[in-house]
Amino acid sequence: MSERIVKTTFLIFVTVVSVCFQSLAQNLETGLNQFQAQVTDSANKFVKGTARLEQGNYVVVGAFVKYNNAVNFTRYVSGKGYNSAYGVRNDKDYYYVYLFRSNLWEDAVTKTYKVREDEELHDAWVMKVGNNKAVRVPEEELQKAQQAIIANKTVEDPGIKEEWEDNMPDSQTDETPAAENTSGRENQDIEGLTASVVKEAVSSVASGIEIKKGEIKGDYFLFAKTYRDKDNQPVQSAIQLVDNVRAKLIKQIRSNELQGVWDPRNGTSSIKLICNLFGYRKLEHNIKLKNPVTDSTRNFVNVKGNVINVDFKLERLKPGDIAVMYNVYFFNDAAIMRPESKFEVNSLLEMMKENDKMKIKIHGHTNGGKAGKIIKLGKDQNNYFSMSKDNIDGFGTARDLSAERGEVIKKYLMENGIDGKRLAVKGWGGKKMLYDRGTPQAKKNIRVEIEILQD
Repeated sequence: MSERIVKTTFLIFVTVVSVCFQSLAQNLETGLNQFQAQVTDSANKFVKGTARLEQGNYVVVGAFVKYNNAVNFTRYVSGKGYNSAYGVRNDKDYYYVYLFRSNLWEDAVTKTYKVREDEELHDAWVMKVGNNKAVRVPEEELQKAQQAIIANKTVEDPGIKEEWEDNMPDSQTDETPAAENTSGRENQDIEGLTASVVKEAVSSVASGIEIKKGEIKGDYFLFAKTYRDKDNQPVQSAIQLVDNVRAKLIKQIRSNELQGVWDPRNGTSSIKLICNLFGYRKLEHNIKLKNPVTDSTRNFVNVKGNVINVDFKLERLKPGDIAVMYNVYFFNDAAIMRPESKFEVNSLLEMMKENDKMKIKIHGHTNGGKAGKIIKLGKDQNNYFSMSKDNIDGFGTARDLSAERGEVIKKYLMENGIDGKRLAVKGWGGKKMLYDRGTPQAKKNIRVEIEILQD
């Protein structure tokens, strides 16, 4: 009797275990199927309603991780009169906003330089899409093709080269969520707004409006007010937000506009706000987002409603100050500026017109000291921001090239009403390089500096 009970109990145990294992296997299979479905659904959601980019040459003006940012920027560019669209590639999950596609390399180059005449789209670039491969074409290839077009020479399509594969632009991939950008690219350069628009923005926030969660995305609402110290007139600028603990750039925002900011999650909520607008002295403010108003910040920070207002009272450069024109670029071996340089050169012009007693020295620098070809403007030519068949080819030292670059800026300022007696030029060649030529930052050796001599 006892033996029968033991056998029966054992059989019941084996049956229960077997049923449990079958149930577990079914649950695992169901879970795996659900997971695969979710992955497939996510992939489908990414490309749903979004065209995949076909083979060809694309003039690209923005690259985004976030679908909404791509859509918003496409609408913004379309509102400027462009026939814009967006699409995805086969090999990377980015949304690319483009204005033009052609199978002809020459057409894409010509269109790119035309688009770059728009200061807001000055960093347009060409992406080549092939079979399961897409690359950003290096700037040197564009310049070579453009020079051939100007000279009425045959333009050869460089194709897709293996070494270009890592040359794609980075989209925003911050560890903390990024605020949605409804006005342009996530890394868009800051351009000037009209004074009336800026004043309206400043006035609306100064009144202490209450922002509802969801209207602007972020843990905090921030308004960086930038204005001139002498007359309190608003000026538009880029403001860099830096994580004080990690010493890492969080994002760049526009001043005089309400912005959403995510907590850096660095344990202190401490950030640094940097305004480095050309023509003004650099200004930095440190605040804690959780407790922005303290004894050390109350002179430039106040909170109205749930908006943190940070004041940047900007002071013009003074005698002895030297400012780098970070956004002035030149074509290779040329004393001719690239189109994207116009905004900052005009900022210099504005500063000179604002103070008719100011005198400056324009310092030119190159990346190394070798002699070589120098391309200059032709006689009576005033096409300062693009290459032309009327340009003159010459030869000279690196010091000659740096001096010629300073002279072309001087000529532009004089043509726009600045007395040449207020402008001095010094070419240094590669005598004052900031970085070794073999380093990735060597291109920063090519620069123009403005020294204030008198105001």
